[in-house]
Amino acid sequence: MEWARIVTTFPIAASLKTQGVESTLWTYGIVFAVVGFLAAQAYGCRRHGVAAAMQRCRVATGALQICETVFWLMFVMMT
Repeated sequence: MEWARIVTTFPIAASLKTQGVESTLWTYGIVFAVVGFLAAQAYGCRRHGVAAAMQRCRVATGALQICETVFWLMFVMMT
């Protein structure tokens, strides 16, 4: 993902000079959140829904609790 770093470095640096830190963080935070949300749509379970995804998780790990724990751990880390 070196290209992403190169693509975002110069616009963020310019924005920091013109808009300041807080405005830049809000602007790019929202942009990255939208891009992340749109990219995540490709990984969704469109055909079978959430219930089928949870069932696969239960079968794969042997316990739904493990899946939920991993989800919340990743959610907290990303937040």
